[in-house]
Amino acid sequence: MTNLPAQLSTLQTEISVLTEKLAPAPETAVAEAIKSLLAAGFALPSALEAERAPAVYAFALKGISGQALKRVVAKIIRGEYEINRRYVPSPPEFAILARSEDKPLIQELANARANQQALQQPSTRYVHDRGFKDLRITARHRADELKAAGYYYHSKCESLDKFKSGAKNGQYPAGAIHLWAIDEVWAPRPAHVSQPPIADPEFHEEQAA
Repeated sequence: MTNLPAQLSTLQTEISVLTEKLAPAPETAVAEAIKSLLAAGFALPSALEAERAPAVYAFALKGISGQALKRVVAKIIRGEYEINRRYVPSPPEFAILARSEDKPLIQELANARANQQALQQPSTRYVHDRGFKDLRITARHRADELKAAGYYYHSKCESLDKFKSGAKNGQYPAGAIHLWAIDEVWAPRPAHVSQPPIADPEFHEEQAA
């Protein structure tokens, strides 16, 4: 079990790295990406005038990270997308491909920020009957607060590293929170779900009764 200052430090480092990776690409990078595809033998969409292409693609790809842009260009050249391989994707198609490349990192960043916020939120420190602060009791009360706020118990998770790995692999939904003191992951309930998901231990108890 990781202590709180160390976990907050790790999360802040992760947030900084992810934020840097998701930094929007400048217009010059967009222009270079299109030039790379033209140099590789792709043609611009026939309906798009060449002189207008840089501005149109820059507008469509506004907010897309530089890393996503590079990955899309590489995958287009390698033929990894099921698209017309004679032409540069149209501006909307290019933007869709780039957003799909950014999506995993965006979710990972959301998870990291949610965990940071949960750990930084002021909470009563419950004292054990032997006189020391019991973070497990504090975490259990935090779980109760999350449940009242619409979250649900998702699963057990024994370490921050496992949680980060699971978040990257899509095992946890965006906004999921890791309560490290009790090794539990809690996630925001989808708006359309009216009943507690089957993973909720209290739901099991209520059903069993």
